[in-house]
Amino acid sequence: MSAETKDALDEAIAAHFGTEWDGAILTGYILQMSGVTSEDIESGEQHSYFRETANGQAAHVTLGLLDYSHTTYRAALSREAFDD
Repeated sequence: MSAETKDALDEAIAAHFGTEWDGAILTGYILQMSGVTSEDIESGEQHSYFRETANGQAAHVTLGLLDYSHTTYRAALSREAFDD
């Protein structure tokens, strides 16, 4: 990703966060992406995974966000399983 695109992404995410949460200040984010190329699809290869984080984000913030996301998503899936 170009530096210009990355800067625009950081600005857009921070602006959205502030708008959605009453002026809150963004302190970190993780954007996890998965994709395949048409060549991958034709050959049956696996997906490629990409991750972007806020510029200058410390590793402990990234790991904390990943852990929080994993834990809360897994818990939500478990609750859904029990609701069925």
